[in-house]
Amino acid sequence: MIPTTADFYDETGRRARWLGALHGNADPEILRGLDSGRLMLDATDPMTFADAVLALLDVFTEQGLGQSHHARDGWP
Repeated sequence: MIPTTADFYDETGRRARWLGALHGNADPEILRGLDSGRLMLDATDPMTFADAVLALLDVFTEQGLGQSHHARDGWP
């Protein structure tokens, strides 16, 4: 596995707010195997996307896929 990093934002442009990041096995196909990852990838509205990202940040490390970084903890 080649480590990948994924940063997540709630919008694009100047108003974008960083939600968090994943570092490790953040391949989209791996993320799709997690309920929160699937919800994030299939989200069609900003609120669902942001909620799914926050849930994904919580389970990513627990699943042994790498490290997650929450915005509440600051930029890694």
